[in-house]
Amino acid sequence: MAEMNEIEAFLNEIAEDSKGDTPTRYINRDRMDASINEETGTSELFSGYIFEGYTEGIEGNYGESTAVRVIRPTDGRRLTLWLTGFEKEHFASAVSNWTQDGASFPMVVKFLRHKQMSKNGREYNRFSAQLLNFGDSVTVPPVPEDQYEDVE
Repeated sequence: MAEMNEIEAFLNEIAEDSKGDTPTRYINRDRMDASINEETGTSELFSGYIFEGYTEGIEGNYGESTAVRVIRPTDGRRLTLWLTGFEKEHFASAVSNWTQDGASFPMVVKFLRHKQMSKNGREYNRFSAQLLNFGDSVTVPPVPEDQYEDVE
């Protein structure tokens, strides 16, 4: 076991090395509105949006969700698209197929949410997407300054 003097010296070294560093900041993402229009049965068609990544298995008020980290192409705003039910499975299947074919994040996509009729006549929400570009060939716009928050 290290002696206390050695530990104190190490911690002092770390503190000294970090002096002058810029404060740690995180991105405060907006919630993405991709509502399905009840008259048309579809959401808006989102084209050129960048998927940065995603987190599955988030427990919420409406069961388990997938949070997709999205960048809006027009202004670089960072958004979170929340998917539940069958939509999160459709999303995971699309990403799995793309990565098996060699794609990697970030991914430029075209997507929409829409209503679909099942074989037994029940309507459900579907997530449909098309991969347009991926990986190092994707230009990721900078984060808008107003989306940064300092960590205290």
